[in-house]
Amino acid sequence: MAHVISVQNVKGGCGKTTTAIHLAAALTDMGYAVALADGDPQKSALSWIERRPAKCATIEGLDFTDLNLDELRALKKRKTLDYVIVDGRAAVRGAPLTDFIKISDVILVPIVGLPLDIEASIDFLEKLWEYRKVEKGDAQVAVVLNKTRNSGKIAERIEVLSETLDVEIAAYVPERSGMQNPIEYGMTVFDQQRVTNYAVREPFIELAEYVVAITE
Repeated sequence: MAHVISVQNVKGGCGKTTTAIHLAAALTDMGYAVALADGDPQKSALSWIERRPAKCATIEGLDFTDLNLDELRALKKRKTLDYVIVDGRAAVRGAPLTDFIKISDVILVPIVGLPLDIEASIDFLEKLWEYRKVEKGDAQVAVVLNKTRNSGKIAERIEVLSETLDVEIAAYVPERSGMQNPIEYGMTVFDQQRVTNYAVREPFIELAEYVVAITE
C-alpha cells in the first residue's frame, strides 16, 4: 500500500512544487518507488516529469486535477508504489482539500520564512486541525521552511508558531542558487552527482527521512 504525502498550502509562491519534486527525488534516491501527483491546474510537476531524461531514476507522473476520492483510495492500494507525493494547488479549499486530507498520511505545509507569508499560513494550519483525521493523529501535519535559515528572529518566530499549533518543522530549506537549474531539465540535485550539490541535498534528505520515519 502506498503512503500519500500531500504538499499543501493556500498561499501561492511558498515552494509547493519545488518541495514535492525534491521530496520525490530524495525518496527515489533512497530506493523507494515513487509517483508524483500533480493537483495544480498549472501542472508544473507534470511538465517536470515530461522533461525528465530517460537516464534518470523513474518517477511516475499522475494527473490529480480531476481525481475523486474513490480514485485516490484505489491509487493508495497499488502494491507497486511506496509513496505518492501530491503537489497541491494554491488556494485549495472545500471538497478538494477535504478529499486530499482524507487520503493523506502526511500533510506538508511549505512556508517561506517571511512575516507576511507566515501570517498567511497560520489560518491554513489552524484549519487543518479542524479535520477529524488530523485531530485524531491519523494524519501528521508538518511545516517545511523554504528560503529560511535555522537561526535568527524568523526561525525563532516559527519555532514559537510550531509549538503553539503543535506542528513539527520537518525541514529547513535555505535558498540555493543552483537548485532551480536542474529542474528546468526535468532533474534535481539528486540526479547530478556533483560535489556542489551535496549541501543542497541535505535538507531534502532530512525531509525524506522524516517522512519515512512517520510512515514505516
